Amino acid sequence: MSLISLRSREVTDRPLLSEADGVDAKTRLTWKIVNMLLPSILIILLGGYVMRHNKKRSLNLKSLYNE
Repeated sequence: MSLISLRSREVTDRPLLSEADGVDAKTRLTWKIVNMLLPSILIILLGGYVMRHNKKRSLNLKSLYNE
């Protein structure tokens, strides 16, 4: 029965920061930009770290087995 009641519910928009909370538009825009850019930058940095780590490991294995 609980799954049927979930199906009939409507989607509601619940922003974290709103005018009613006393947060101005500039602050909301700042947080929107941070929330869009920060995860992308973190993923790029993590990818660079993983690539560097794999390359270093590969060179170590090559030097170990080519002796």
